[in-house]
Amino acid sequence: MSEKSTVTADFVRAAIDNYAPWKLGNDVLYELCATHPYHTEDAVIIGKFWLIGRSYAAAIERRRVSGDREVSEDYRGDDIYTKQLAPTIRRNMIDRWFDALKVVEPVPATALQIHKTLTDLLHRITGMDNRSLVSKYLHFHFPAVYFIYDSRALTSVGELYRQFGGKPLRSAGCDVADLKYAPFWTHCEFVSSKIAVLMERKITPRELDCVLVEWWASNKRKKHRG
Repeated sequence: MSEKSTVTADFVRAAIDNYAPWKLGNDVLYELCATHPYHTEDAVIIGKFWLIGRSYAAAIERRRVSGDREVSEDYRGDDIYTKQLAPTIRRNMIDRWFDALKVVEPVPATALQIHKTLTDLLHRITGMDNRSLVSKYLHFHFPAVYFIYDSRALTSVGELYRQFGGKPLRSAGCDVADLKYAPFWTHCEFVSSKIAVLMERKITPRELDCVLVEWWASNKRKKHRG
């Protein structure tokens, strides 16, 4: 059995350093959302969802075709953006939801509720649970609030949660939070707090994502060598 990675301060620093080649591209997305934060114009809505979704392999036109495998159904053309997404987002005036996050320390329950509400809204368009796209879309608007959800991060944070001694979470039905994103959020908060002790400073959701991606990649490399 191959040896797994261990999270140390050096591991965290290396993971963050590995992010450097991608920083400029992500900074463009952060700037896009900071410069155009509202959802009153179709071009703005389409531009943000299109660029974030395509950049992060979570485009709204992607469809699950077998298990967790997804492909992009390009034959649908631009209609899903111009005729469905933009009008739906405008009609629901999601900027009113976002106002609750424009405070120094947003309430986690509120942030989770907004994630679920937007996920439910996109489900009406696609028939899919677009929680990954929603987490990424919200992250670029509120980078200090939302953790990026995808399969790599989900696997890694669960392993690190256990490595750091996290207790099993109680499952409970709840209408105000996505039942997959909410425990992921809790795991991220816990792991972030433990890494902050290692680093002697708070780490951001972006930095945590760097650690989670590197943890996943490191263990994948070790598995292949083992």
